[in-house]
Amino acid sequence: MPPIQAGNGNFYGTTSVGGKQGHGVVYEMTSAGTYNVRYDFCSQPACADGWKANQLVADASGNLYGTTAVGGDYDYGTVFELTPADEYLVLHSFDGTDGRYPNAGLTLGNDGNLYGVTTRGAADFGSIFQITTAGVVHAALCLLHPLRRRLHFSCSLPGYGRTSVRNNSIWRHSWLRQCLQPVEWA
Repeated sequence: MPPIQAGNGNFYGTTSVGGKQGHGVVYEMTSAGTYNVRYDFCSQPACADGWKANQLVADASGNLYGTTAVGGDYDYGTVFELTPADEYLVLHSFDGTDGRYPNAGLTLGNDGNLYGVTTRGAADFGSIFQITTAGVVHAALCLLHPLRRRLHFSCSLPGYGRTSVRNNSIWRHSWLRQCLQPVEWA
């Protein structure tokens, strides 16, 4: 995954291979070119910390947040936090009812919550989720349901009903932006 630049000027990223266990790392690259491993994935028994990490996002305090596509308590992936003191916290382990296999990084909303997507969900076609930085998961905001074609989905949001989404353009739909306000979408 491409690195991000945090407020301290350093770059942070993840790898899907390498490290002590061979399942990837969170790394830091300083502006002077110094490379440091901040965390080795699969350091916990049964890979409860996850592996196959996705792109990171940083908050103003220097905490890094990300997802792993697999691992965790149910082997369906995790949402994690890595503090500036290198404390690694699993904020959430997906259990299948709230999604499975997050394969993208998170978005840090203006409301301070984290938003992400999974490739599978309770309906087996993915979900959009919201989680606080304290690890409180709000029920999946949207469960994707297949319609006629693979790239044509129907999405149910509380208070918004079922809405059709084509060609994976779900993030661009105004009803989703309205539902998730005050998140600012790029």
